[in-house]
Formats: sequence, structure tokens, C-alpha cells
Amino acid sequence: MLAREHRLTERSDFERVYAQGAFFGAPDVALKVLRTPTRNLRIGFSVGKQFSPQAVARNRMRRVLRAIMGENISRIHSGADVIVICRTRSGKIDSKSLRSQLEKLLQKARLTA
Repeated sequence: MLAREHRLTERSDFERVYAQGAFFGAPDVALKVLRTPTRNLRIGFSVGKQFSPQAVARNRMRRVLRAIMGENISRIHSGADVIVICRTRSGKIDSKSLRSQLEKLLQKARLTA
């Protein structure tokens, strides 16, 4: 579970990260990263209707992404706002490949050592 202080929730914050953040992409998932002067790490999740028209499937994917990021939170450097974007349109993603893609993207974005 991702602690409340690590969540990016405000619409204005999402818009700012989308407009000014750097993009890092993989086949099934992408990151938008905006460095901030604060010491906080905040993570938001975006799973659109392109993933699945069913809200149940989208919410499940958000929970999976939140769990993966929660496991890695201790390794991620603070001082950034991050949006995790689900890119797959089929509605089906293997959890292991999703985890490996996210770990590679975090390294590419220089958020982990």
C-alpha cells in the first residue's frame, strides 16, 4: 500500500507533471517524471478507458501498479512527482513483465540506483 504522503492526487499537479515532466516509455507502461525542489516523492496513476472500458479492470490495474510501486518506494529517490501511465489497450498485462518494465523505467529515469 502506498502511504498518503506519497500519493499525487490533485488535478492541477497531474496537469503540471504532464506539461513539464520528462517522458520514459516501455511497451506496456510509461512514466512522466518532474523533479521538484521538495524532499517529497509523490506518485500518481493513470489508467484510461483505452485499457478497458470496464471500471473494475481499470481499478484493478491501478491497485497492481500501486502495489508494485509501493514495494519499490524505499529504493526510489525523493524529490520528484511521478505519474505511472498504463499504455496497453488489451486489458491484460502479465504482472511479472509489468514489474520488470517499471523497474527498468525507474532506472532509466534515474529514480533508483
